[in-house]
Amino acid sequence: MSEQRKIVEDSPQMRSVAMHSSMPMMPRVAPLARSKAALAPPLVTKSQVTTGSLWNVQQAPRLPSMYFLERTVVHIADASPQQVASRIVECLRAQSVAAVYHDKEALVVAESQECVQFAIRLWESKNQIAVEVQRSSGCSYAFHQLAKTVLQASKGLSRAPSPSRFALPKCIPRQTDQERKECLKEGLEIAVSLLQNDAIDSQLMAMESLAHLSKVCTIGFAAESIMEHAEIRTRLFSLVEDSANTDTQQSNSELDNSNLTTMRRQAITVLANCLDSLKEHNKLHACVNRHSDLLLSETLLMALLSRVSNAQEMPHEACQATRCLASLTEASTVSRRRALELDASKLVQQAHFVATRRHAQLQGLTSKLQLHL
Repeated sequence: MSEQRKIVEDSPQMRSVAMHSSMPMMPRVAPLARSKAALAPPLVTKSQVTTGSLWNVQQAPRLPSMYFLERTVVHIADASPQQVASRIVECLRAQSVAAVYHDKEALVVAESQECVQFAIRLWESKNQIAVEVQRSSGCSYAFHQLAKTVLQASKGLSRAPSPSRFALPKCIPRQTDQERKECLKEGLEIAVSLLQNDAIDSQLMAMESLAHLSKVCTIGFAAESIMEHAEIRTRLFSLVEDSANTDTQQSNSELDNSNLTTMRRQAITVLANCLDSLKEHNKLHACVNRHSDLLLSETLLMALLSRVSNAQEMPHEACQATRCLASLTEASTVSRRRALELDASKLVQQAHFVATRRHAQLQGLTSKLQLHL
């Protein structure tokens, strides 16, 4: 008989690992504050609009030895901290990114229209300026696109144009309008089921889906379906008007309150997309007549103007509210008259003044609305 082999049981094997020092690491950039007061930028004065800078960085903090930079970082040797800061301020304005500037810490806390929150920080490292961009929350892909733009702008370079999209091969069958309508119907049914869920995050997903459907649909069917669906319409206007029904949903959870705030922004975006789509397909006037109790109500106009007047703290909401006001005042003389009675011209002018140095999209929208009013 051949000698039997000895069977060795599998067992955990000890492996070497790197052991770091017990010295506490340098903390990362502080998480973004979620309260409106903490995110509120300082008031913009007329001197700042003409001569001053929103972000004054005479000297960047020295990079600590135990601080590990993010991968989204560039080093600049041919510019002063103030020059780099001015480039970043202009870039954020052009990209319509809401930002709060902290001079002493050389820090920017920012948020894009896609709800991507991130921080920008300047460091002094080896006689160079290190520009670090760090994501706090939101879509990773959208963040990296923004980070590339910011980092290139900090070096004094313009962002390279996006590559052109390739057309679909002719062998791939195109969807008919009827097939697209069926897909949209299915998407709306899913959104309605999510709205009926008690969880705020599910309702947020519903509003995000409606915002996407109302934006990508080019045949006007999604806008009509959203405005004619009683349950969606009721929930949508409740969020836009910020009525007592939504106030009762405040939770002790910071995450739920943050989701609720985002959901209200998405609701204004859905309404703005729907009104623009209906106007493009010459159906807005008929829709306003059918739902005049909602679209021409003083409650809705006051809610929209309230967001426009709050452009300093929430420029993204002010953008969507301005879009809604532009569509409504163009479609109805009643809406225009009521808006003027609520001092819309003055509020829009103030929002335009705030947007001049902070938000390019809001600046353009308020300019057009001022001419119309």
